[in-house]
Formats: sequence, C-alpha cells, structure tokens
Amino acid sequence: MPVSDAGGPFALIVEGKNTIRLGDVLVGDVWVASGQSNMEFPMKQTAPWSNSIKNMQQELAAANHPQIRVLRVEKTVSDYPKTDAHVVGWSVCTPDSVSDFSAVAYFFARELEQKEHVPIGVVEASWGGTPAEAWTSLDSLSADASLMPVFRYRSHMMDDEPTTLLNLQKMQADMDRKIAQGQAATMPLASGPGFVGACSSLQWDDRSASSHADPRRHLVSGRKQHGPGTGACLWASLSNAHSRLADEMGDG
Repeated sequence: MPVSDAGGPFALIVEGKNTIRLGDVLVGDVWVASGQSNMEFPMKQTAPWSNSIKNMQQELAAANHPQIRVLRVEKTVSDYPKTDAHVVGWSVCTPDSVSDFSAVAYFFARELEQKEHVPIGVVEASWGGTPAEAWTSLDSLSADASLMPVFRYRSHMMDDEPTTLLNLQKMQADMDRKIAQGQAATMPLASGPGFVGACSSLQWDDRSASSHADPRRHLVSGRKQHGPGTGACLWASLSNAHSRLADEMGDG
C-alpha cells in the first residue's frame, strides 16, 4: 500500500473474487506498552485503591477519544515465540473500553494525540511480576557472558517449588483477609515492524546475575533483528525494595 497521510476515518476496500470493506480506519502512529504491574495498573480502580488515580471518576468519564484506538493482549504462556496472539480490540477509546486498560498507556496515548494531532493506536502487553529476562530472547541473553548466572538461577527455580507454592497461598490468603478488612497494603501506582515505538515498565531480578549485568538493554538491542522501522523505545523503571541498587542508595 502507498504511504498515506495521517488522518481518517477512511474506508479500506479489498477486492478480489469478493470484496471486503472495512470502515472507520485511521492512519497514524501505533505504540506498544509493555511491562509488569506498573504498566498493567488499570484505569478503573475499586476499594481500597479507589484514590490511586487522581480524579479517577472524572478522568474515566472523559475518556472519549475517537482518534485513539486500544488493543489488549491477553495473558498466555508459551515455551517458544509465537506468530499470533489472543487479543481484545481494536476498540475506539471510550470509558468502557479503557476501564480495564493500562492507565499509563491511556494517559501516554492521550498526551501524544493532543500534542501531535495524529491518530494514536496503543497495544497493551503487560503481565505483573514478570522480570525483564522473561521478555528477552534466549539468543540475546546467551550472547552476554555476564548474564550466564540467569540460566543457573532459572535452572534451580523448581527446587523449592513446594515451599514457594505454600508461601504464595499464604500470601494470597493474607491479602484476601486484608482486602476484606479494607486494610490492604499499597499497590504500585500507575506513574514489530510498523510500530512507532514502545514504552515499557520493567524491573529485573538482580539476584540472578552480577552487579554489572542487566538484561533490559537486550530488550532494546534485540529489537534490531526485526529490521528497520521498529521505532523508539521509552523506558521507565523502579528499583526493587530489596535490590542492590536500593541498598546502595539507602534511605531517601
């Protein structure tokens, strides 16, 4: 297809033995928003986190942006890279369509559309608690000798599986009890080719590698294998409470 100016909505017509017509098509920039819980944090919150987003009810009620389209990738696991995904969307940005959508991704898309005046598509692919190495190809990890401890650490993860599962069950039961009492601990706050770029919120498990090893840089460099046009990459990161970086920084 020839390059088109940004705008729309347009009608896309495909003719062959039959004719397929798609309406309400926009031409603009598409971003991928990925990461863990900070990116997964949704627009609509319930007690006891109803005040986690300032003016949440007003913001959600005003989330009518016909020039913004959203798509959410559903959570599935696989032992190898896949060429397709289970998704929810594309949808026009409305209070209903973004209520369970990433708050960070929504505000990011809204600001871009208001400043750039082009249609914005945003794809949310987030999964709370996933470390950066889980989003990085094995080829990229294995190419960095400083990340060899990652493989050793992962190989022993199942050794303590019974204890780990028991601890998780206890943690879940404790959290359920706190929620029922309205005393839950504070949750984290929302602070491929053809894509303009990606914004990500990922930490990494620094117990599994040396102090100079960080698999997150391979998320950026590894994207080059997809060829030109993969776009920019924006990064947001929070230090773990018990990470070496947090320990080195100290209080405050």
